[in-house]
Amino acid sequence: MPIVPDLMSFIDRRAMIEDEKSRNAAHSSALNAEYEHKMATLTAEYERKMASLKTHFMSETSRLTAKVIDLNNRLALIELGDSKQAVGNI
Repeated sequence: MPIVPDLMSFIDRRAMIEDEKSRNAAHSSALNAEYEHKMATLTAEYERKMASLKTHFMSETSRLTAKVIDLNNRLALIELGDSKQAVGNI
């Protein structure tokens, strides 16, 4: 008679294991979905920040380029004035 309780115990343990496997699979699926959602959110945030930085960089580059051109023009005028004065003093 000890075979029947052992068989029932085996069936119960198997059912418990199958139930746990099912819960683990559901939990794993939920974690995977959460991971995918977080990755999509972080990727979108990264792309938005990179676009903002690129725009800022381009704007600053244009501003600084214009400033360099202006300074070079001023320097050229100063040098031209100095050379005219030098010729006038001769």
